[in-house]
Amino acid sequence: MLRNEAAHGGKMIQDREKAQSAGTRKALPPSHVPHCEAEFYGDDFISDPFPHYAAMRALGPVVFLPALGTFAVTRHQEVRDVLWSFEVFSSA
Repeated sequence: MLRNEAAHGGKMIQDREKAQSAGTRKALPPSHVPHCEAEFYGDDFISDPFPHYAAMRALGPVVFLPALGTFAVTRHQEVRDVLWSFEVFSSA
């Protein structure tokens, strides 16, 4: 599933180019990727992150983190897939 999403990321690339030309550098997700609005540096998250991690996993294998402008891979198998397919999943 993740490879398929990466292969069809053309819209994300176009959106990213639009954002960069507008002066912002944050990633823009495809519209079908769920968002997680967790405050990663808030006291609530730091004191007990596990409910937040569970909520992210419940949203799906990949979630967008708007506060950080990045994506998170939330499940073990998908994390393995990403790590083993570093040619496909690169931030470079």
